[in-house]
Amino acid sequence: MSNYTNYDSICKLYDRSRRPVGLHAYVGSFISILGKPLKDMHLLDLGCGTGTYSKAMLDLGVGKVSLLDGSPGMLAVAKEKVSIYGDRVQESVESILPNIPFPDGQFDCVMVNQVLHHLTDLSAGKNKFSAIQQTFKELRRVVKKGGVFIINHSTPIQVLESFWYSRLLPEANARLSLRNATISEFQLWLKESGFEFVESYAPLQGVLLKEMYFDAVGPLRKEFRDGDSFWSNLTAEELETAIQMVEKYKEAGRAEDEMMRLDVSRTSYGQCSVVVSVAV
Repeated sequence: MSNYTNYDSICKLYDRSRRPVGLHAYVGSFISILGKPLKDMHLLDLGCGTGTYSKAMLDLGVGKVSLLDGSPGMLAVAKEKVSIYGDRVQESVESILPNIPFPDGQFDCVMVNQVLHHLTDLSAGKNKFSAIQQTFKELRRVVKKGGVFIINHSTPIQVLESFWYSRLLPEANARLSLRNATISEFQLWLKESGFEFVESYAPLQGVLLKEMYFDAVGPLRKEFRDGDSFWSNLTAEELETAIQMVEKYKEAGRAEDEMMRLDVSRTSYGQCSVVVSVAV
């Protein structure tokens, strides 16, 4: 599904570093907008990855979940993870967005978590976000009228300011931020696709990489780097530069100080934003 990350190659290790963020707020939106119990909802996890969000939502009481991902490796891990829930897991589909091969009006709610920037095609110029726009339109087809669509996404400013290790390489970080749409752009595309914007917010305290995010020498380890697609966006020279910088800080005994210095802006911006909308 990603235009620049081979998730089949890292799927077995991905869960060591990633965690779901903001799920209780999702539940609040689903219940307040849909006006029915979680057990009566059918949720689509669009770009489900290893199924971490799906499993958490099932644990919280969502009645049925369907999975879609473009990586067969990630989808296989997800299916194994949620297999204990039996027929509460309705379907597991391998598909590349914007293709969403489900019947019209099948889902009460949909979530897409840290996926949309992988659809951006920087070579397409002004049309670089066309796959995201097409995904929204196709998504409207499979969501019931009045259904809830939740996006978890890092905005350009969050990419630039909220991940200490990417701030080691400002030019590469700026290039990566071009893949990420703004909230205003989402609002426009949602409206064009038949959704009404409800709200957006940024959880300021949570981090996406579990506790290992705070490992000041983490970038020296492949396991750490596999947790964020930032690293797969680098050239070989940029990766070597970042590693050399961290090694230098480590040898000088100031790796922790540098990590804290680079991380100071994270709590002002948060690492992700959540966008809530309703199908009209």
